[in-house]
Amino acid sequence: MSIHLETPFMRGMDYSVHSAKMSSDRSPSQRSDFDFHGASDDAQKSTAVQASFTLFKVFVGSGILALPLNFFHVGLGLGVTGMFFSAILTYYCMSLMLRVVDDMRSTTPLNVQMVTKKILGKGGKLSVEISLIIMQIGIAIAILIFATKFLNYVVCGFGLTEYCDNYLMIGIAVALVVIPLSFINNMHYFYYPSLFATFFILANITQQFIYNFKNFGNISFSDVLQGLTTFHLEELPGFFGVATYAFEGIGVIFSVRSSMQRPDKFQNILRAQMFLITLLYTVFPATSELAYGEKTREIILFNLPITNHVCLSIQSLYVVAQLFGFPVQLHPVFHILETSKSCRGWFYDRKGQPKGALLKCAIRIILIVLMVTIALTTKSFNNFLNLLGSGVFVYLGYLLPIVLYHLHFKKRASKFFTAVNCVAFPISVVLGITGIYVSIKEMVNPSDS
Repeated sequence: MSIHLETPFMRGMDYSVHSAKMSSDRSPSQRSDFDFHGASDDAQKSTAVQASFTLFKVFVGSGILALPLNFFHVGLGLGVTGMFFSAILTYYCMSLMLRVVDDMRSTTPLNVQMVTKKILGKGGKLSVEISLIIMQIGIAIAILIFATKFLNYVVCGFGLTEYCDNYLMIGIAVALVVIPLSFINNMHYFYYPSLFATFFILANITQQFIYNFKNFGNISFSDVLQGLTTFHLEELPGFFGVATYAFEGIGVIFSVRSSMQRPDKFQNILRAQMFLITLLYTVFPATSELAYGEKTREIILFNLPITNHVCLSIQSLYVVAQLFGFPVQLHPVFHILETSKSCRGWFYDRKGQPKGALLKCAIRIILIVLMVTIALTTKSFNNFLNLLGSGVFVYLGYLLPIVLYHLHFKKRASKFFTAVNCVAFPISVVLGITGIYVSIKEMVNPSDS
């Protein structure tokens, strides 16, 4: 199985386009179908401003909506500290990858799979590809979880008792939307929904800030001080997984940099964007947690008044945009399934011509029904993000860059980076494994909270 999966929608349930002149088709399909490494030589290159906007879209996804509850779980002080730690670790590991790529001095743009294959061989490359596939399916399921929970939130909020908590009907409604969309193979049609999704999540964040500040009248200085001095270390593994999910973006830094007019300016742009994102990821959940306390919902948008038609409209449009992003996430998986050596004979004859669409449609429908079922049976959106973040996101975002840096530079590695790696690697392993354990335990024996 050989794929090129450098997707700009490795950001939770968000995805991005490098610039208006570049294709939004990001999948593991062959490069003749889609370009993953940035703009081609004859394409218009991105300015520093465009690259900054792209990075912002890459990072700010729906993971931010789950952060307030995690701040409440670990405590405000530990939440702020944990976000800064996650941000520093993310930026550090991205810098390691950039150092490795720069030292290779390749004449052609490289992606994560190519770099891994050069250092770890085919086995390492395969591990990255499998992780990316799992990630894409996980992100798509997260979209479905969000959509089903939102639909149930609306019907219950408006007193439609016949449909409230009727997950069979809700699942059928969501499936009827996403199944037809999954048959669209030209991802160009989803360029504008990707932009709309970014706009509406920012609109939701803005209105959440407004309501947070409205509730600040009931908050005393002692409440803030108590929150800052409260630490629940037992909740740290769950927090770490969601934070990793929110920050992950290592798979697109090569694409964004190679698309720039001045790639040498990328490091400064990355540093500035990481600062802004860290500030947002700290202030937004902190103010939300202070505003609602123990009433903080798993998806913070559900704390907004459902009777407010403006809020409900913006939320609804965001969910619609996310559903339009669902096939973009699944397109890589479909391509791999339909073109892999083991399955290619089912769909194509010896001349490479399609045998028929019936089997392809059946497999896509079965896979989507299975994913909708998983979404409906997943009780906690937060717990699912933690599982995904603690697993493949920790591997791709933290562990892999450290290993690749160490193996590539070997004796040339600086003592500083070697020392930091010796600390960061075991911490990431312990928190990742613990996060996976906590998530699976919660799925098997869900708590009442």
